[in-house]
Amino acid sequence: MNNWYYINNNLHQLLDEIKMHLTRKDYQDISELLDNNEQGLALEILCDLIDEHHIYLSPYMFEIIKKTGKGMGIDKKYWKNLKITDSQ
Repeated sequence: MNNWYYINNNLHQLLDEIKMHLTRKDYQDISELLDNNEQGLALEILCDLIDEHHIYLSPYMFEIIKKTGKGMGIDKKYWKNLKITDSQ
């Protein structure tokens, strides 16, 4: 998954999904990283913010993080402990 468009799209989707839980500065910082082709760093920071703010992810969004991270060669330590909502 070295497709820049696919990765960037996934990260923008994730950012939009959790933006209500972020400060304006965090949102702007992540957007700036994405605009400057720093997708790996953006994903790592997004995962840290999701964990810090105890944000629950849908199973779908968790899979996006996992697939995107694996495709970019990011260590799974960034997403392995993220919380997922009960899909029932």
